[in-house]
Amino acid sequence: MFSSPEPSPRLRLVGLLFVVVGVALALPAMWWPAALDAVYHVARSGTPLGTPLDETARFGAALAGALTLGWGWLIASYAGGRAFPQALRHAVLAWFVVDSVASLALGFGWNALSNVGFLVAAWWATSATERTSSVAAPAV
Repeated sequence: MFSSPEPSPRLRLVGLLFVVVGVALALPAMWWPAALDAVYHVARSGTPLGTPLDETARFGAALAGALTLGWGWLIASYAGGRAFPQALRHAVLAWFVVDSVASLALGFGWNALSNVGFLVAAWWATSATERTSSVAAPAV
């Protein structure tokens, strides 16, 4: 079995900050595009303020938010003492929910459908690993 690491409060805090950033990217992309436009205005050259991001740009921001949230969840869970397979399963599930909801909300249902394959693969791999492995997790 993978053993749980020693809890690391600082690393857990970093993971939770990733989760906050992920949510801050994903939610405005879906339901509050004006806020996302203001944030991205600085990074966009040649696009005047007030010109809204198109659906594809909002989709990209939502996916970046979902991935950031998933990484943060993994870091925070593992640093909080969860065994790696369990932390990974929870992180993939968090990513799946946010990414799939964003995909459906923005009209990219094909992406939500493709996410199911990743969810099943991650769940299968981590379940098998948790049952058969005797390797300890590395110290953080």
